[in-house]
Amino acid sequence: MQYDMATKLADLDGLVKDAIERKQASSERPVSSMTPDAINRSRSVAIKRVELARLKEKLAQVQGENSKSIKELGSKQAMLAIEHRAIKETMELVSQI
Repeated sequence: MQYDMATKLADLDGLVKDAIERKQASSERPVSSMTPDAINRSRSVAIKRVELARLKEKLAQVQGENSKSIKELGSKQAMLAIEHRAIKETMELVSQI
């Protein structure tokens, strides 16, 4: 039993030594010291920036469409005003007869 315990402790020491050597030889860096909340906030800020950019593009598109529609409405109102005057003049002529 004592022999088994000594062997097991030696094996455990060997494993710890190997792990320390692998850690020192590794090019990996430790995980950030940021808290999970800070990590989530940083991710959400990036997501919100992308969404904000998308919404700004959509806003510019809608504003362009609205501007075009307003111009079309203005020209249609001008045409209606001309038609209205023409109808009014025709009505005046008919009333004179």
